[in-house]
Amino acid sequence: MQVLIKTLIVIRTIEIGGNSTTGSTIIYKWTLNNDSINNTRTITASSGGVYTLEVTNTQTGCKAADDVRVIQSDDLPTFDIDSSNVRCFGEKNGFIEIINLIGGLLLTSIHLMEEQRLEVQTD
Repeated sequence: MQVLIKTLIVIRTIEIGGNSTTGSTIIYKWTLNNDSINNTRTITASSGGVYTLEVTNTQTGCKAADDVRVIQSDDLPTFDIDSSNVRCFGEKNGFIEIINLIGGLLLTSIHLMEEQRLEVQTD
């Protein structure tokens, strides 16, 4: 028996940032491959590259910076789903099985969520 998946969600963005200092004297500067892109504490990265966060305390003049390298992959996994409903309410004889998994990265997690919704995340 094949299960029809109506929604497939692929995570293509990731929030990066940190629990850095906040306040009226703190300035954030994000760059992507040395191009200025944002001035918030966290950002959502949607493309690959080297993201740099520079934090400046305007009162003391102190600065700190850190880099995050985001690798973008278009090698998304494909797979089939096999399943069987339980025979009677309360029995534990039903199953959902992911079969014929092809592609994706080494670290691929698949989350079954709610009715007819599937989320695939490649880390």
